[in-house]
Amino acid sequence: MKVIIPTEVLEGVLKAPVKAAEENKTLQILTHIYLSAKDGELVVVGANPEYSVSSGIKANVVSEGETLVLGERILKIIKAFPKTEVVIELNESTLDVYTEDGNIKFSLQTLSVEEYPRQIIESVSVEPFCSLAQSELKKGLKKVSKFSSDDDTINPVFSGVLFDFRADNVLRIVATDTKRMGIFRVEYSGDAVNERFVIPSDAAGVLEDVLKDEGPVDIGIVKDEDGNVKNVLFILEGIKISTSVIAGNFPDYEKIIPQNLMNVATINVKSLSDALKRISLIVDKETNRVSFEFDETVLRVKAVNSLLGSGSEVIPCKFSGNPDYIHFNYEFVDEFLDVVDGEVFYWGFNEVEGPSKFWSSEDENFLYVAMPLRRG
Repeated sequence: MKVIIPTEVLEGVLKAPVKAAEENKTLQILTHIYLSAKDGELVVVGANPEYSVSSGIKANVVSEGETLVLGERILKIIKAFPKTEVVIELNESTLDVYTEDGNIKFSLQTLSVEEYPRQIIESVSVEPFCSLAQSELKKGLKKVSKFSSDDDTINPVFSGVLFDFRADNVLRIVATDTKRMGIFRVEYSGDAVNERFVIPSDAAGVLEDVLKDEGPVDIGIVKDEDGNVKNVLFILEGIKISTSVIAGNFPDYEKIIPQNLMNVATINVKSLSDALKRISLIVDKETNRVSFEFDETVLRVKAVNSLLGSGSEVIPCKFSGNPDYIHFNYEFVDEFLDVVDGEVFYWGFNEVEGPSKFWSSEDENFLYVAMPLRRG
């Protein structure tokens, strides 16, 4: 195997597969990535027990071949090279990486491809059932994936991201840690279906990284003999991501969204974001508790810390309903403000200890729901 390729191109094709390999925590062989040079294309595959990434690019293939090499090491080396064309050449048990003038050269130990799971190299082959805009899927994952749970011991599905396809040709992307939840709607083309599955948050993260601002992404599924989705394939130009799904039933998340809101506040995003940055300097870090007091024309933001003191700020607010106050983990509000589009958002609730609904008319496909802290 011998390939001549610009360093910046090689770095780009290595990134996603290496990230997949770095997230492997059980199989030593999967710390290596698979490289194949064939038919004028360089293909790189990286995997862990949850998902795999196959990335390919047209290249100057002088001779064909395949090998395994430690992923994080070759990526670090390529990043350290100057921007130039680089040669990667397989010589028996080493992969030589060098500049064409020979002034920079590394030789990396390789392993036999026979040691790598063949089903990962071959990946999953399935006919896609739908297509959607990469930019919209990327936007949706960026907005909601941060709200999935870090703890999978209560209910594993909460540690992933739900893809809920409906027959109205709209995909709902949902993530929750049971205390807050993000929902993003994306239109898809193809046959109208009712399918839902939960992919691991790590797979959702690498998918978000590789999605671009233009072009489509195709999605296919593989089902087991009982008709349950067991694998999902995301296909975009030059990249395939095959991921397992998290078993379990994702609850009816729409039941949590408060309806017929009796109290609604209209608030400037930047005004509240700036206020929370200041108030956070005094909050009790064990609870992050901040009080939000709603009145007809103002919102009072307060925090009390038994060790440090207190802080408060008043910002303009249009409020309709019964003036009252809510205790919230301020980060639940702040993280919504970080991802919502538009200058103004709406905060609605029925009960002060019930779920609050957050949304923006300038970000109509995104909805956020969060639970307040108990009063007392």
